[in-house]
Amino acid sequence: MSMKKPAFLLAMLIFMNLSSIAYAQSVYELGAVLTQSQISALGNMRSFNVGSATFRILPLPSASGGNIINDQGKIGRCEGDVLISGITTDRAKTALSPYQASITSTKVYDSLKMVSARFSNLEDAAKARNALANSLPEARVTMPVVFSLPQAR
Repeated sequence: MSMKKPAFLLAMLIFMNLSSIAYAQSVYELGAVLTQSQISALGNMRSFNVGSATFRILPLPSASGGNIINDQGKIGRCEGDVLISGITTDRAKTALSPYQASITSTKVYDSLKMVSARFSNLEDAAKARNALANSLPEARVTMPVVFSLPQAR
């Protein structure tokens, strides 16, 4: 009987860990806020910085973008896009040329004086965004993160 008790306790511990991970994964909704224990249950996560903000990437398979967690534990979505506006589109395209190996697509909006580049991963997008923001101080360089979806009224 004493051999069954440790096995039972081990099975319960495994079940509790799996259920906490499943719970954390079930609340990956935009705008949801994870508790510190839910975040800890996810283990080590890749992270990236955009300016002074740090974001952690939730461990879900994704093409380029993914669900992220900000410093307050709030879940958002980032597609890995870097937007450059406020300068000519030719200058923006030239500024993006060193990053072509990591860019999967580029869209040019001449009438808006804006260029959007989608990167293959969030870390490369953040590095490019930060470098471009420093090298193009007269431009607006952003990496959009969405924390809620628009609601129809």
